Amino acid sequence: MWKLDDDRLLKLVGMDYTMYLIFLRHSSLLFFGLTVFASIFLVPIYGSGTYNQLNHSMDQFTIKNIKDQQNKLVFAYFVALLGVPLTAASVLYQYSKLYASWDGPQE
Repeated sequence: MWKLDDDRLLKLVGMDYTMYLIFLRHSSLLFFGLTVFASIFLVPIYGSGTYNQLNHSMDQFTIKNIKDQQNKLVFAYFVALLGVPLTAASVLYQYSKLYASWDGPQE
């Protein structure tokens, strides 16, 4: 899917599947970006908490670890509130820029 260009893909599987596969390609980029964003900004904030009643070791890296620290909770909320939509808007802008004038295969 990554190595096929859109015109070749359209010839192989048709318009509906091509648009679906293009959507999957861009969705994977979006979720990769969100994963990187969360790994860089949110997980360190969650890991810095001091909540002691954790049931599992992975709870240290969730929002449950900072629920008693209001300043970190508000900061994590605003980072997510700004970062996730900006990442999604960036991917949607790239998607629309690529396919806004796309009118099928060029033969």
